[in-house]
Amino acid sequence: IITSQQNPLFYNNMKLLLKKLITHVSRKVDIYALFTLSLLLFLTIMVHLSGNTDLPAHVKIAMNMNTMGNLFSGNFVLYLLINLFSFFTGKLTFMKIVLCVLLAIAITLRYHIVQRYLNCFMLEKKSQLLSFSLSVIYIVPLFYFLKVFGIFLNTNSMYFGYFVPNVWHNSTIIFLFPFAILLYLLSVKQYHEFDRKRNFLICLLVVLNVLIKPSFFFVFIVAYPFMIVLHKGFSQSVKYILLPLISGLISLLYVYSTIYNGNDGSEVIISFQNVLNFDFWITNIQYLVISLFLPILYFIVNYKVLVKDWEFLYVLLLFIVSVGIFYLSQETGPRANHGNFYWQIVISTWLIFLYLAKHIFITKPRDEKQLKLNFLFKTLFSIHVLMGLIYILKLLLTKDYA
Repeated sequence: IITSQQNPLFYNNMKLLLKKLITHVSRKVDIYALFTLSLLLFLTIMVHLSGNTDLPAHVKIAMNMNTMGNLFSGNFVLYLLINLFSFFTGKLTFMKIVLCVLLAIAITLRYHIVQRYLNCFMLEKKSQLLSFSLSVIYIVPLFYFLKVFGIFLNTNSMYFGYFVPNVWHNSTIIFLFPFAILLYLLSVKQYHEFDRKRNFLICLLVVLNVLIKPSFFFVFIVAYPFMIVLHKGFSQSVKYILLPLISGLISLLYVYSTIYNGNDGSEVIISFQNVLNFDFWITNIQYLVISLFLPILYFIVNYKVLVKDWEFLYVLLLFIVSVGIFYLSQETGPRANHGNFYWQIVISTWLIFLYLAKHIFITKPRDEKQLKLNFLFKTLFSIHVLMGLIYILKLLLTKDYA
């Protein structure tokens, strides 16, 4: 046994090392805790909800890509990582565990990115709490709860029809989330202060977004150039949008050509059939208002300021384009029921809640009226966070994400 008297230098070095380790862990306890909770959640979903989520299906896609030697087909990044970290063994259980770890990393990375961003506007503890809240935030599915009172008895879902900011059953959108958010945040920063290095980073993120899941790119490539041209003018906008546009379209062409290259009838079509139906709008507007009641209320109260805020208009346009793509675009053939043109709505809705949360929690009320309104907004936001926890509990208990 080495004592401090026998070797004081060794003892002091070990004491210093232990102190540094404890300090590091204590500073990152939120990261480790969220990763652990996320991993346990995804392992539970993988085991107990295997037939009702896309997680096992995506593992099988990765397995088939490995077996067929087709590792770089379509939006391949997540599937390639599953195979890579399972050492291309093709062992199903091992691959499922790897996917759960990757998803837990994605959730933790999203939290870290958002926490660092919010920390620029508020204290660290507050940014940590708010970032965790955004990790679970959900809509209030009013129709689902009205069944108790004999109203909307045919509405049995807390998911279908709504515009939700978080999902737990689709691995590709979960894995895409942190990279889509980073792309959004960098694009906002780029608008305020152009930087060539940042532009190349945006290009890399655009390519990565497309190769993970192109959903958010469809929205970004419309909204970002439009907002830049609108506020900078066309001649000044070229340096902002040319490289991201080219890199994204080349990546998208690659993904499209490697997915829709067979004779199985799979293709993308634009259809106006739904949007020309009056009942379609009645139903969807009801779900829209319920899903986004808090953001809509916040806009009504603060519209004079918000309509002059470039970032608010950017977030709003991202959401409008997301919904437009979902309403007008369809896939045919074997992919017709995959719902691949819905997923961009999840990220765009989440970005609305990010914008909302930042402004609600940094606003300093100037009078009694603003104080009451701010309290109302914070209360409603807290209800959304509570609903997120309730939804996760419901998911685990009923084994059904709907």
